[in-house]
Formats: sequence, structure tokens, C-alpha cells
Amino acid sequence: MLRPAVLHHEALSSVARALIALVYQELSMEAAKKFAHDYFLSRDVDLRAMIKLANPKKALALTVEKFGRERPVSRYQTLPRSYYFVLTDLKDC
Repeated sequence: MLRPAVLHHEALSSVARALIALVYQELSMEAAKKFAHDYFLSRDVDLRAMIKLANPKKALALTVEKFGRERPVSRYQTLPRSYYFVLTDLKDC
């Protein structure tokens, strides 16, 4: 069975992750962090194309759990019902 074609930006993201993983595996976490910073993060590059996560919330939860950190708390808040009337009135402006 044929697998779907890999897009160019997906291939590039796989290469970046593989290189960082290799540095981590062969040297250390600190070396991998330095490598990632020196070769990727210090440049003016759109990293969203390089770091593709199928499920970012799950990836964050697993990473937090792996490093024993405190679970993140969402800052998303719903507006009180009274604000909806103000917002709908502003649409007409």
C-alpha cells in the first residue's frame, strides 16, 4: 500500500527534530538545547513550519509529565453574559 507523499516543510521539520535528537542522544540535554538555539532559535525563521505537532495539547501534557513540572492552567476565560450585548452593539458601528 502506498503512503501519502511527504510535503517539503514536513520533511524539513523531521530533519530538524532528528538532528536535535541525535545531539541529545550522543551528547546531552544541554548540548541539544545549545545546538537548537545556535542553529534554529537564534535565526529569524518561522519555526511553526519546522515544529509540527498533530496534537499540541497532548504533546504539552506529556512533556510536562515527563519532566515532573506543574500542569499548565488555561488562561482562557469566558466573558460574562452582559458583555455579549456590548459586543453585538459594536458590530453595527
